[in-house]
Amino acid sequence: MLSDGRNSPPFLSEPDAYGNRMAFAVSWVGTPDVSGGIISRAQGLNAIEMSRTFSGRFDNTDVYRLMYLTLFGRGLPSSGGQMAPSR
Repeated sequence: MLSDGRNSPPFLSEPDAYGNRMAFAVSWVGTPDVSGGIISRAQGLNAIEMSRTFSGRFDNTDVYRLMYLTLFGRGLPSSGGQMAPSR
């Protein structure tokens, strides 16, 4: 697998029980940490979970949780800690 940052192509999963392979890509808006609103989108298998399961908030740990749900068919518990105050 190549690791070329923004130039990396999507990668293929190993075949599932039916021999299907899926292409994955993860993208971030930039290299520095950003403040304020961040837009998240999902496309393809389980994209609906972005608004159904993660409605109300979506943080960087939820990227992993959404990928885990898609790959393994079960969700992980929400990340710990406090919610940031509303503005």
